[in-house]
Amino acid sequence: MAIGAAAGALVAQTKTDYRMTYTAMYAGAGAAIAGAVSTYVNVSKDDGLQMENQQLKTKLDHFQKQLQPQLVQQGSSLFSSPLPKEMAGLVEPGEWKRYKMDQWVQDPNQSNTWYRQVEMFEIIPPVSK
Repeated sequence: MAIGAAAGALVAQTKTDYRMTYTAMYAGAGAAIAGAVSTYVNVSKDDGLQMENQQLKTKLDHFQKQLQPQLVQQGSSLFSSPLPKEMAGLVEPGEWKRYKMDQWVQDPNQSNTWYRQVEMFEIIPPVSK
């Protein structure tokens, strides 16, 4: 806005009568025009920032979905869908779900030890009817 005011003052110096009045008037008009132009320029930058913000939110949502366990298998009884071989000797559930995941978990007793968790089993015991 200062540059607009200076430009208006320079244009006013070409007038022969009432130089100070024209200088004040043209400097004010130049500053107002510069303010309007800078507002327009800032609004167009905000549109670009909003679009970039939306893209970053989409990437963040995609990243968070990768951290959540993904259901790979599910069974409601041992007759219709047998338990995977890895779990057969451990339990006889009424229902089970198997998830794939990829998380690093810090050992609560050792701050320098991390465990990678890649699979999760949810076992729901049978319910009497």
